[in-house]
Amino acid sequence: MECDYALRQIRELGPTKGEAASGGEHELGLRRRGLRNAPSLRSVGERAEYIPQTLFKGNQSIESKRGASSPQHNPFLALLRKDVGEQYGEVYGINLVYSGNFFANVEVDQYDTARVTMGINPFDFSWLLEPGEAFQTPEAVMVYSGEGLGGMSRIYHKLYRTRLCRGVHRDMERPVLVNNWEGTYFDFTADKIEQIAAKESEIGVELLVLDDGWFGKRNDDKSSQGDWFVNREKLPDGLDDLAGRINQLGLQFGLWFEPEMVSEDSELYRDHPDWCIHVKDRRRTTSRSQLVLDFSRKEVCDAIVEQLSDILGSTPIVYVKWDINRHMT
Repeated sequence: MECDYALRQIRELGPTKGEAASGGEHELGLRRRGLRNAPSLRSVGERAEYIPQTLFKGNQSIESKRGASSPQHNPFLALLRKDVGEQYGEVYGINLVYSGNFFANVEVDQYDTARVTMGINPFDFSWLLEPGEAFQTPEAVMVYSGEGLGGMSRIYHKLYRTRLCRGVHRDMERPVLVNNWEGTYFDFTADKIEQIAAKESEIGVELLVLDDGWFGKRNDDKSSQGDWFVNREKLPDGLDDLAGRINQLGLQFGLWFEPEMVSEDSELYRDHPDWCIHVKDRRRTTSRSQLVLDFSRKEVCDAIVEQLSDILGSTPIVYVKWDINRHMT
């Protein structure tokens, strides 16, 4: 594939005694003259936009400490010549292939050199390396375009489609899908979902995704996160029966999950209130009436994997909508 890009990745090896990995930030140095900084893609309402800023001497940065990157804090920045447009001018783009906490900084020194640093956010980060162990950082993908922002975007699109995506689904045509969420929210039954599928099959829809509300006692967003078993009031014959009815109409079946979260009003939380991320003797902060599970604990991972495996192993599910409705902080 012909395009101007470079990948950087750092692999740290454990010393003779255990010590923490640094997180391995990647660097790129450029002369500042004529450069602007488009610090990040920002989410504004329902759309994303970038806001150019002129580089100044010293440090300017973007970062996320919320446990995720997301549209609000995208792990991307670009250095632009002042005359850059959508189709002309020089652009250097840098993107960290990582969805957790990140830190991106541009430092302009006394010689007018702009040095870009990007990597895992060092805030509250440590990783103990035992002797013989290794820590591999996320990849930083740097691209160059002489054809403006549009040229940069096309390079990234082509690169990620052909090199980042992998597996049998990379080049497969995606099915046309319908999701029941805004059609029913939490108020649905198996019959109602089947009716939606029947209508959609008439116009060529190929996949129905059952969204939030199929599990525990989930009739609103205030309960049952973490209780990944079928809500028998809505689906008395289970998910397998519903999936079979959907398949009979010629549609495949998909399902919604949000595995990292737990509701205070749930069986899981009542049985294991210490399984969420929290600080002892401090008030726990909910968002969308949910807390975040502590997946650094093996017993927490095992419990959720077991529940999800039971569902995925007993129902012909071909598509998982893996949602996230709150950050860690």
